[in-house]
Amino acid sequence: MLNAVVMSVFVIVILSKFRINVLFALIIAAITAGLMSGIGLEEFVTTMISGIGDNHKLHLVIFY
Repeated sequence: MLNAVVMSVFVIVILSKFRINVLFALIIAAITAGLMSGIGLEEFVTTMISGIGDNHKLHLVIFY
């Protein structure tokens, strides 16, 4: 079985070959790593949101 980080890097390389937006590729790779490490989708989303925190400038950059 592949390591979650190795698989995540593989996913991001494949997505970049298909010219997927970098932000979406990073999110998909992070979801892949989270699910492969066994934390589950709900805990992943909670961790992702708490990691972004109250940084409103980051939200503006992501959604602009």
